[in-house]
Amino acid sequence: MSKFSEKQSKQSKQSKQSKQSRSKKQSKQSKQSKQSKQNKLKGGASCSDYQLKFNKGSKIYAKGDKADFAYYVHIGKVNIYSPGGLLLGQIGEGEIFGERGPSLDESRSITAEAATNCVLYPISEKTLKEKIKSADPVLRAILRSLLIRLNDINVKSEDFWRNLNVMTSLTDDKD
Repeated sequence: MSKFSEKQSKQSKQSKQSKQSRSKKQSKQSKQSKQSKQNKLKGGASCSDYQLKFNKGSKIYAKGDKADFAYYVHIGKVNIYSPGGLLLGQIGEGEIFGERGPSLDESRSITAEAATNCVLYPISEKTLKEKIKSADPVLRAILRSLLIRLNDINVKSEDFWRNLNVMTSLTDDKD
């Protein structure tokens, strides 16, 4: 084989290796780009690079648990229960729950349970606090006020439910 042919063969091999390397890099970048897009919440906020999967009926957290994360519901639905077991609401895809505890440095005030099989993205306390800190001061005050009122209304809903049950039981006994 002539030196020219050897040189051409060597260049051809290098070219193939270079193309394969670029192809692998592009594939990896494409996967990372897809993951990055999937980890963006509506409105451009980002969440963690991992997801949590819960089967229907699984407890996500309970009242009194340490609140390190809020959660973005990617797939499925989550039920929110008062400490006494009253269904306060249901959170669906594209919504966030569990933001109260990490935002106010408090433990969980309610229990969250998977209403369906679901996929959640956790949002760290640090991320929440950074976003709140960078918000307009008026918005921060409004958010704090709403989070405090949310707890109040949860407590009042449970009290109302208990009182209604007591009243119903007293009325049923008279019939």
